[in-house]
Amino acid sequence: MNEALLQAYRDTEYLVCLDPVEWTCITIDQPLTDSLQRKVGANDWGFITAWNPLSEACALADNLAAQRALFADLTAIPAASMFAAIGIGRSGWHERSLFAIGVDQPTLDVLGRRYHQHAYVYGNGTDPARLRVLSA
Repeated sequence: MNEALLQAYRDTEYLVCLDPVEWTCITIDQPLTDSLQRKVGANDWGFITAWNPLSEACALADNLAAQRALFADLTAIPAASMFAAIGIGRSGWHERSLFAIGVDQPTLDVLGRRYHQHAYVYGNGTDPARLRVLSA
């Protein structure tokens, strides 16, 4: 992954919908917000998408189909619970995403690679959010 793309990941706003009126933002290298921490507890979590594989823009229908498949994969994990999420870049691009609680890093690695993502954001409990880069 080139330096510009890596910086775009670091600059993205990772927003999670906690309920119909409350959103919260994940910041890389920072702990989760209090409201999100209450949802996560001591569990593993990940912020992941299937949109725009390898950072190449795809048709809406293709992105929606991939996102539905990712949702199904996460739903199949008995311990997982999910929230709607969205990543918004500084230049205005956005990708629908999922915030999953109860999904460990090795599983997120498999899913990230399955959906051809360069990276995702993850953490555990009160630890700071981390960017997990999957591609060189």
